[in-house]
Amino acid sequence: MLLIYTGSYPDDKCGVGDYVYNLNQEIKKNYTVNVVKLSLFELIYKIVSNRKIIKLINIQYPSIGFSTNKIAAFKPHVAFILAKLVGLKTSITLHEFSSLSKRAQYFLKIFKLADYIIFTTQYEKNIGEKTLFNSAKTRLIPIASNIPSCQKKEKKFDLVHFGIISKGKGIEEFIWI
Repeated sequence: MLLIYTGSYPDDKCGVGDYVYNLNQEIKKNYTVNVVKLSLFELIYKIVSNRKIIKLINIQYPSIGFSTNKIAAFKPHVAFILAKLVGLKTSITLHEFSSLSKRAQYFLKIFKLADYIIFTTQYEKNIGEKTLFNSAKTRLIPIASNIPSCQKKEKKFDLVHFGIISKGKGIEEFIWI
C-alpha cells in the first residue's frame, strides 16, 4: 500500500491537490493507495494499523492546506519523523521548491533523510540537486496538467460574440474600428 499525506485535495483550490488526485488515479490502477488530507490523527491511525503493508509514505509539501498556521506548517515534518521512527520508506514531493523562502528551505533539511525526493519539473529537480539534495535520491514525476505546447497553426478566422446587439451596447464603435 502507498500512503499519501497532503494538505490539499480536490475540491481545494490548490495545484498540489490536483497533482495528488491525478497521481492517485494512475497509481491505484496497480496498487492500493490511501490519501490522508491534513489530519495527523488519521495519518497516525493509518500508519499504526497498516504498518506491515505500507510500502511507502509519500508526503506532498508544501500546499495551501499546510499553510493555514504555523502548527499546520510542521505537520509534514511530524508525519515524516513518525514514518521514519516506525521504519517506513519515505518520499517527499516538493512543489515549487525554488520559490520557497530561505527559511522554508532551511526546514526542508530533515527531508534529506527521505528515501526519495520527488520534483514536478526538471528545473526544480536541477535546483534541488544543486542546493540541498543528493541526486541519487531525486526523481521526477511531472505534473499531469502540464500539457506540452502544440504547434501553432495559421488562424483561419476570428470568432466574436456580442451577445444581444442593441442600441447603446457599443457595436457601432467596434464596427468603426
